[in-house]
Amino acid sequence: MPLDRGFQNQDTGAIRLEKGYFVKYDPVKRKKLGRYVFQYNPNSVSVAIGPAYNFNTAPVGSTAFAQYGYSEPVNISFSLFLEGHDTQENLRSLRSFVESDPTANYANPPMAKLLLGNSLVWLQRVPIGVVDSLDVDITRQDRRLNPLQATIKIKFIESRVSSLDAGKVRVYV
Repeated sequence: MPLDRGFQNQDTGAIRLEKGYFVKYDPVKRKKLGRYVFQYNPNSVSVAIGPAYNFNTAPVGSTAFAQYGYSEPVNISFSLFLEGHDTQENLRSLRSFVESDPTANYANPPMAKLLLGNSLVWLQRVPIGVVDSLDVDITRQDRRLNPLQATIKIKFIESRVSSLDAGKVRVYV
């Protein structure tokens, strides 16, 4: 039975807490390249979905009508909170989802799969796309100015391939 932050084992009744995470992968080789499990789940998630319309006038008369054009990319935004002595390493890991590998022969951004438990089930697919931006706010540091707490605002843009061709795109986790 799905719960807000986990799943309940039907036999024992124990609740297994779920954490959101990113999976970085190579869509050409269909190979998992890394995974980042969130330290804490986000408190809120914003999803912006919208089609693009073409507005035309009818050939006869001056009545305007709307015609469905195409689907805009789905934008998913949320904030993560980090704390502890591993905050610096967590920031480095998240940064790897934004920047391309400098040794690669191409300039494609890293592709990622975003899993946030039941909060995105209504999309009827697992979002696959790119981490568009990380807005980092370091809120606490130690004496050597190493970050101990940070809040990161993340903007994720779903690739239209994952939603239009979901049956053919496979990501192995």
